[in-house]
Amino acid sequence: MAGEYKNVIISNIQSFFGFANQSASALWYRIATFASDIIDIINIELSNTETIISDSALNHRVLNQSYYVDIAKEYQEGVDLIEIDTTLHKLGYAQIDPSKQIIKQASVSIQDNFITLNVATTDSNNNLIPLTVDQLSSFSSYFNNFTAFGLPVNIKSEDADVIEIDQSDNLISYDSVISLDQLKQNISNKLVEIEQNVILGNTYYVNDIVSQLMEVDGVINVYIGNVKVTSGSSTKSTSNKISLVSGYFNFKPNSHNYFNYEAVS
Repeated sequence: MAGEYKNVIISNIQSFFGFANQSASALWYRIATFASDIIDIINIELSNTETIISDSALNHRVLNQSYYVDIAKEYQEGVDLIEIDTTLHKLGYAQIDPSKQIIKQASVSIQDNFITLNVATTDSNNNLIPLTVDQLSSFSSYFNNFTAFGLPVNIKSEDADVIEIDQSDNLISYDSVISLDQLKQNISNKLVEIEQNVILGNTYYVNDIVSQLMEVDGVINVYIGNVKVTSGSSTKSTSNKISLVSGYFNFKPNSHNYFNYEAVS
């Protein structure tokens, strides 16, 4: 890149002033060389700055909902953070131990003009449950290392909402080559996967459940007419939009048995 602009500068100067003698030509040549070197340096610095900003954006993705969820789920209970990127001063873990990653679901919302992060772990039956006081305190200390300066995040851990499938208004059609017992187990596994892996917020839809259950092997069609949603002491029925107080949910235990099944040959 060095000297890239020198000939352009010389040509422009000559078109404006001309070179009266050899001394003047030499002087203008030195000026053009000096000016082009400065321009090259500025371009290099601008390019480096753009690269740093781009790398930082790609690595941090601050303000993106998935950024907060990913950082939350990466938390390892009882393990200290270290600097894993000395250039960007990025923190992380020396090793990843899934058995220590206790955050199984997280949701991000805006409440009272503040970003709110609600997190949950699981019990022995894979149900989402709140963190203990000590767990929440340790997690909050960890997460504060990843928040944007001047942009506080309110961290909570609340009881999960509960979704109950209406037994009288649903149907799953499936390929008869699959046994009903196997299909029910596959449905049960899928419901747990939905609870823990779907990036949620304060709104979910009945059709989202339908679409996700359609991914199960052997399922031909899914119809869900109505569900009941319990948040704390309040229970509401809906056939469309599911409003979640916590931002995440458990299906009612044994929900795979709440479906009506129809084998299709």
